[in-house]
Amino acid sequence: MGGPVSRRRIATSIVIALVVIALAIAITSWLRGVVAHPGGDPGGRLVAKLAPVVRVVPGFQTGHVPWISFPCDSCEFPVTYAIKIEPRWDSCDGRAGTFGWDPVIIQIGFRWTGTTQALVKLLSRRLAARGWARGAAPSWADAADNAWVSPKARGTTEVLSLESPIENHEWIIFVQAKPLGRLVSGC
Repeated sequence: MGGPVSRRRIATSIVIALVVIALAIAITSWLRGVVAHPGGDPGGRLVAKLAPVVRVVPGFQTGHVPWISFPCDSCEFPVTYAIKIEPRWDSCDGRAGTFGWDPVIIQIGFRWTGTTQALVKLLSRRLAARGWARGAAPSWADAADNAWVSPKARGTTEVLSLESPIENHEWIIFVQAKPLGRLVSGC
């Protein structure tokens, strides 16, 4: 009675059960990863709120903003560009207790042949018209010698930081917002 046909059925049933269990574990793990870390920038609301600030940068006041998709490993960046970078769940080299969301970032590249002081003065004037003021960047934001902070009434902390020119009068600005939820910490 317990011939090869019934053993084959039992073996097939066991294999199918193991595949179903493995699939259930994989789906549960994936869902736990998505649900266990609420925050970041749901629906891209924070990056959309930051995007108009690009207009204070020289060369971006009017016309088309040259947005580049992120990530873009094979791109050759033009001198003038803007990139929207959504936050991702991250850590400090995988160390326990450091997991959290990266800030929401817009990176802007542009050319400026004037002095640093003239650029800072121009940015200060344009940002002041939007309610921003020079000040120290919060600890989670990119540290820079020249930083401006958004008004508190906007609901989230936002920072614009001007980096020193890379080369050939090419500058980078980072506009950052604190993400919803827990920040990466302890790095």
